[in-house]
Amino acid sequence: MNAGVAQTSDDGLTPAEQLEQINVYVCDLFRLQDEIWRELRLILEKEGITVLGANELNASDREWLERRFMDHIFPVITPLAIDPARPFPFIPNLAHALALRRFALTTIS
Repeated sequence: MNAGVAQTSDDGLTPAEQLEQINVYVCDLFRLQDEIWRELRLILEKEGITVLGANELNASDREWLERRFMDHIFPVITPLAIDPARPFPFIPNLAHALALRRFALTTIS
């Protein structure tokens, strides 16, 4: 759409129509995610587990979480860089990897 393409693709849809269908699908996914999260929180609460927001933590809680992260999580995190110099990073066999992509949101006019 940003490039001004208005012709239909192999699926018979224009870019605008494709984006509309994607938006409908994503909105449905968000609604399902919210529903599952509400149900999960109720189940957790019945087991005595409460999920708090960051603003609900006191200084002692924050210090404990910081120590826990630095002692047990940070040491096993290995960042992988993907850029023109490294188009595909080494991913070890039988290891867990999480790939994240940073992107900028733009408005479509």
